This record gives sequence, C-alpha cells and structure tokens, in this order.
Amino acid sequence: MKRTVLVAIAVLAVIVVAAHFADKATRLPHNGVPATKINSSAGKPAPDVTLKDLDGKDVSIAQYKGKVVLVNFWATWCEPC
Repeated sequence: MKRTVLVAIAVLAVIVVAAHFADKATRLPHNGVPATKINSSAGKPAPDVTLKDLDGKDVSIAQYKGKVVLVNFWATWCEPC
C-alpha cells in the first residue's frame, strides 16, 4: 500500500512538472510590454483589400470605412477553424 501511494505521488509530480513546462513553452513572449505596444499596426487603418463575398461579388474594405469589419478566414480542411 505504501508503495502504491509513492507511485501515485511520483506520477502526479511528473504530470505537474510536464504541465508547467508545456504551459511555459506555449506562452507568447511579452517581456512586460502591453499587447497594444507589441502590435505596431494597432490603431492604424486597415490596408485596402478586396475580397469576394458569399455571392461572388468583389467587396472592398474601404466601403466600410469607420465601421467595424470582421473578416473570417475559414477553410473546410482546417480543424481549429
């Protein structure tokens, strides 16, 4: 019984250490700088881009000047999308 408890504690310790390093490896570096300072294009106008809408018509982002525009890049083969 004592051996089972020690094995369980060892397994738990390995999981905690692995989770810590996995979390550390996947974090984006920020070096204490706010996110708005990292993205140098924040607050600047979007470039003039023309895309196709669902009906196949060309739509320019310039048409929506002063409005919030959400562009969804989606693909059927992209699982996270």
